[in-house]
Amino acid sequence: MDNKPVYYSDERSNVCILCSWGSDAGPVVTIPSFVGGIYKTCFYQCKNLTHIKVDSANSYLVDIDGILYTKNMQFLVSVPPARESVEISEDIERMFEFAFRNCRNLTSIKIPNKVKCIEDAFGGCTSLRNVVFPDNLKSFAENAFSENEILKNITFSVSPNNTNITIVDNVVFAKGGKQLLRMLGTQAHYTIPDGVEEIAPYAFAHRDIRSIDIPKTIKSIGEGAFRYCESLENVTMHEMSRATIDRYAFGSCKSLKSIDIADGVTSIGCDAFEECSSLTHIGLPKSVSKLGDSYSYKRIFNNTSNMKEIVVDPQNKDFVVKDGVLFTKDMTKLVVYPCCRKGGEYVIPDT
Repeated sequence: MDNKPVYYSDERSNVCILCSWGSDAGPVVTIPSFVGGIYKTCFYQCKNLTHIKVDSANSYLVDIDGILYTKNMQFLVSVPPARESVEISEDIERMFEFAFRNCRNLTSIKIPNKVKCIEDAFGGCTSLRNVVFPDNLKSFAENAFSENEILKNITFSVSPNNTNITIVDNVVFAKGGKQLLRMLGTQAHYTIPDGVEEIAPYAFAHRDIRSIDIPKTIKSIGEGAFRYCESLENVTMHEMSRATIDRYAFGSCKSLKSIDIADGVTSIGCDAFEECSSLTHIGLPKSVSKLGDSYSYKRIFNNTSNMKEIVVDPQNKDFVVKDGVLFTKDMTKLVVYPCCRKGGEYVIPDT
């Protein structure tokens, strides 16, 4: 029977860590007094587990109603995967990553009021239908609610006492509607409302979205904002007053074939289009003055293996394209040579 716990000793902290409990574990397991920590995937394969017990002599962990917490009750550590309902202590301030992993029978969750950030806690919760966000919620971790199949059936709501965020059509906004914090739905086509100024880091990451319309009011497209949107085919950007695109913003958008950056965008961060393996064309406006990080132009279009064409507005003062190759305006630095540039042999200019 695959039901024996596996431990290891963390030499740095001198604490014994419970690494895993086998998939054949019964409905109840008991954590010994000597265990000081739990690995995040420890119980996620325990399909029959309904209660986690902790030896009363344990100095680090405690259980309440079969749910595992840290001893100080600040953190929710793990919910048994076979639970059909849970009532989480209102004392907790954070839910650990994978805390609800594979809770396939759970249909509804009310998150306690002290929690300010949602972690990647709900993977594999295939029956989840209702999630209520608390009074103090402000942000989402990068991979929070990253599974599109799960999102199709969930209705999200927020406490009426929460003054930080609002939810419109399963899209979360903050800062009085000026920041788009996270898309929680699975819309194929989405138009960001006028008035939104900031697309938060990883706001659309992992979403199964095919087209996005970005308004002229945007000032910042955050780190990884559309990363791993592997179905994204069309990005429409409207002329902006002044805006930035941060690193990894469109990383791994593997279906994106062409994009024209709107005038008003002044900088494009490192790896903004990394792993965009279908990208063949990118247009840069006259406003762009910075590509990559502060020290080099490395990895601007990293692993864009089908790039054929880079076009630069002739009024751009910092960059120019000559014979299909991107240079600084003074022709002293070769910035990008497109992988699939037309033509055969290429001779780098003497400049």
